[in-house]
Amino acid sequence: MEKRFQFDYRGTEAALSRRVLRRALYGGQKWGAPWPVVAPVLVYLVFAGHAYVTLWLGDMTAPVIVASGMVMLAYIRLAAPWFNRKQLARLSGAASLEGRRVAYEFDDTGIRIRTEHFEAVQKWAGVDRIIGRGGMVLIMLGPNAHFLPRRLFESEEEQRDFLAWMLQKLTPEARARSKIGKT
Repeated sequence: MEKRFQFDYRGTEAALSRRVLRRALYGGQKWGAPWPVVAPVLVYLVFAGHAYVTLWLGDMTAPVIVASGMVMLAYIRLAAPWFNRKQLARLSGAASLEGRRVAYEFDDTGIRIRTEHFEAVQKWAGVDRIIGRGGMVLIMLGPNAHFLPRRLFESEEEQRDFLAWMLQKLTPEARARSKIGKT
């Protein structure tokens, strides 16, 4: 089987691939949430606790606590994801890669990866593992990963067949480390 993919890089898919990778390797979220969520929750809890204990707002204490809680929930739902995307783009450089073309060629010897500024050939023996979860295919090369988003495949069956073909090319150790879930 020889397969070729060419697609434009999307930062949102890269962020999703990092989440899929972290969950597959480390078993889910680590303790805590990103700072744009933790800080407002802590401020709200301190405010609500102080207002409730001291009743410094008088008869308006309960409505103000409830209203500020609703504002905090709206912030977490609407503004915090935007802050997280901005932080990811700033820290990872994903924003500067947006729209660049990435080409992958898969054959029996390995993977050829091409971008505007990069070209490499990766033999199958050097692939550490393959992770297929969340509609994403991640090809692990040591500490680095290449991802193939769901949009490259016409159907889930095509994606499953491609994953099965790639798994056959891996060493037995890499095959044992690979994690293929519902795609």
